[in-house]
Amino acid sequence: MQLTDLVEILRQLAFISAVLAGFSVTLFIGVMQMDKECKRIVLWAAGMSLAGATLLTVSTVAGVGGIVASAIGSGAGPGAGLQVPVFGAFQWSVWSFLLGTFSFLVSLGLSGRAHSRTLGWVSGIVSGVTILGVLVFLLFVVDAF
Repeated sequence: MQLTDLVEILRQLAFISAVLAGFSVTLFIGVMQMDKECKRIVLWAAGMSLAGATLLTVSTVAGVGGIVASAIGSGAGPGAGLQVPVFGAFQWSVWSFLLGTFSFLVSLGLSGRAHSRTLGWVSGIVSGVTILGVLVFLLFVVDAF
């Protein structure tokens, strides 16, 4: 994979991470406004949403850091040695994106249970199937691990 390919993936990943982090913060605020009837579920949903927002923010910052390192390296000429920091930023961005997205999906599943038992089952199953689908895609299609 070329350095320019990594930088383009970092650009796209940083944008998607920033958008999902905003959704996760919005979900966190919405969960905190819920009725405290299912207090334990509400706390878990809020915690997972906050964890997702934090990890997605880390992914965004790592992606921007890799883009900046690439821009600095392109001005320094060939052999500047900045490919290693860009690849490190890429790894940080991808892993924190995956963990943040999974946390966000878990918080979506838990937040449905705070509303009603039926919605909890539906949102939990949908979130679980989505996480399973992403893992199957990564393991068998992309062969990322």
